[in-house]
Amino acid sequence: MGLKLYGAEISPCVRAVLLTIEALELKGVEFVDVDLLNGGTQTAAFSAINPLQKVPTIQDGDLILWDSHAINAYIVSKYGKTDSLYPKDPKKRALVDAMNFFDTGFLFAGHDVAIKSIVTSPTPTSVDSQIAKPLEEAYAYLNTILEKRAYVAGSQLTIADFSIATTLSSSTSYLPLTPGKHDKVLAWYQTIKSLPYFAKVNAAGLKQVKEVLSKKLA
Repeated sequence: MGLKLYGAEISPCVRAVLLTIEALELKGVEFVDVDLLNGGTQTAAFSAINPLQKVPTIQDGDLILWDSHAINAYIVSKYGKTDSLYPKDPKKRALVDAMNFFDTGFLFAGHDVAIKSIVTSPTPTSVDSQIAKPLEEAYAYLNTILEKRAYVAGSQLTIADFSIATTLSSSTSYLPLTPGKHDKVLAWYQTIKSLPYFAKVNAAGLKQVKEVLSKKLA
C-alpha cells in the first residue's frame, strides 16, 4: 500500500502537506478528497481513520498519522533524498519545530478563530477587530522573526515555510498584510510564492477560500 493523503484543498494545512509532496517530487501519492464543507470528516468511515475528524490525515502502510506538521516531518524523514526541508541537525531542527509550533499556536490559531467568526456570523462585513487582534499580533511576531532570517526557520527553505505560507495565504484573504508594517513578511512571502510548484498547489484551495468569503462578506 502506497502513501494515501486524506484532505481538502480548501484547508491550508492540507496544502502545506501537498507542498512538501511536490517539493520532494513524490510520485504515486493517492489523494482522497474529503468534503470538508459538508461534514466529510464526521462520517463513520472517516472517524474510524481519524477520531479527531481532521484533515490532513495520511495512511502509509500500517501507519495512520494526522496533524500537517507531524505529517510533513514524517514524509521528509522517510522519503526525502536530503534532509534540507527538515534538517537532522538538532539546532536547525529545533528552529523548524519552533516555527511549526508558532504556526499552530499563533498564526493558524488566530486564522482559525477569525475565519470561523466570519463563516458563522449571520451578517459579517469584515473580521471583528477584537477577534482579528491575535492574528495581527502573529503577523507582527513573524515580521520581527524575519528581520534576521531569510526563511522562517533560518537560511534555508523548510517545511515550516510551507505551513506558514499556506496559512498566510488564507488569512490575508480577509486580513491583508500592510506595506511599511509587514515588509519582511511580504518579501519572504513573495519568495515562497515564486517557488515553481507553489501556485500549482495553493491556487485551487485558495480560490475556494475566497469563494466562501465572498459569499459571507459580499
